[in-house]
Amino acid sequence: NDTLACAVGQFSVLDSSGAWKYPPYTIARWDGKAWEYSTASDSGQTGDSPLWCVLAFASNDLWVGSAAPRHWDGSRWTSHDASRGFIARAGLRLRKMWGTSSRDLYAAGDGAQIWHYNGTAWKQLSSGTTLDFRDIYGTWNLQTTSWQILAVASKYPVNFDRKIVELSGETVTQHYDYPIQYSLQGIWFVPNRYFAVVGNGIYEKKTL
Repeated sequence: NDTLACAVGQFSVLDSSGAWKYPPYTIARWDGKAWEYSTASDSGQTGDSPLWCVLAFASNDLWVGSAAPRHWDGSRWTSHDASRGFIARAGLRLRKMWGTSSRDLYAAGDGAQIWHYNGTAWKQLSSGTTLDFRDIYGTWNLQTTSWQILAVASKYPVNFDRKIVELSGETVTQHYDYPIQYSLQGIWFVPNRYFAVVGNGIYEKKTL
């Protein structure tokens, strides 16, 4: 809502002496009047590793991603690692998270990574590609009375290869991408009515 918004990245903030704090903060929260800066660490101080994606279900149910997911429960951050089934791979980033709740959550990113979290453990899904996932988005499909979830992957600027995949539970299915010729970075759609992907151009169609 307009009194709670979160952004992640790297945020340089002036201290009381007018000097830039270093390293920068990685989380910015908007309360409707001002931004508050922090990091996804127990100390709440600067020096956190870069964050690449954020998904908030509530002020006490916040997810961020770097090489691995982290969760805020309103009082502390918890890093998700091998104890919850998530194996972080050095140098690879989670680019996007989407889910219906913290018991049904997806994370996608570099190295063809797609992970599903069921509230207890993470499971890596077989994505059928070697490309980096850039975006994942889902919405309710009235015709099938289920969630429809799509993701796009590319390897830009290495090449223009791209993939569009659909997730159903823990199954990943590839979709035909003709006549797209270039890489993809984002996706948005209304089931059975309108689909749009963006990257090196904008492409749209009525049905998959």
